[in-house]
Parts: sequence; C-alpha cells; structure tokens
Amino acid sequence: MVDHETSLNASKPVNVTRDLTGWEVRHEGSTGEVRVSHYTDWHRVERALRSIEVDRMSEPARRD
Repeated sequence: MVDHETSLNASKPVNVTRDLTGWEVRHEGSTGEVRVSHYTDWHRVERALRSIEVDRMSEPARRD
C-alpha cells in the first residue's frame, strides 16, 4: 500500500509506504539505482524527502 507518492521529479516518483514498524521510502537515485530506506520516526521521513528533493534539484538538467 502506497501511503504517499510525490513526484519531486516527474520521471522519478518517491513512494512512502507505512508498515507495522514504520515507513519505507523508495526512490530512484541519480544513476538509476532504486534506493530503499526504512524509518521508525515520521520526522526522519520528512527529512529524507527534503534531502531527496535537494539532491534532485542539484542534478544537471537532462536533455532528451
């Protein structure tokens, strides 16, 4: 179950899923790898989302 999906970058959504022990944050990194992290504190999830957003804003623009 995806509790939260945001598109900090339209081509790379970030999924936040709630489970019995916390939240899983899943997103695609800048080199295409899928990164998965698990947090037990919602404030850590918010911090991770901000960090992902900052990282993506600093990526060079892609030319398709």
